[in-house]
Amino acid sequence: MKLLSKLLLGIILLLGSAYAQYDITHIKRQTKKDYTVLIKSENFLPVGIRNIDVRITHKPHRIRNAHVVLKVYTPDDKIIKYKTKQVNDKGTYTINVNLNKEGKYKYILSFKRGGGGVTHTYKGGFTI
Repeated sequence: MKLLSKLLLGIILLLGSAYAQYDITHIKRQTKKDYTVLIKSENFLPVGIRNIDVRITHKPHRIRNAHVVLKVYTPDDKIIKYKTKQVNDKGTYTINVNLNKEGKYKYILSFKRGGGGVTHTYKGGFTI
């Protein structure tokens, strides 16, 4: 009986650890008007320069012709603006973000499809 309870406890800890790692790398997923934006990091988010991947889909199709703007609000109330149009092999927009302090960060992600049109805006935040 003790062996079974130790085994069960080990499995629970292992699953909890895996979920915690997923939760750190998966920053935000939002859906509005048939558009879904997934914002995630390649690794957990320590202080320093990190790659943040932005995947934009319209219904089931990935958007590869967007002008993406990411405004990051740092814990010391500075605003840093990042822009990109380049899509990597995975169909995501990669942005190198400088996270120079621990604390609460907020962001506003906006994008507009290639030829113009409507600007879509998504807001969120994360803590380091």
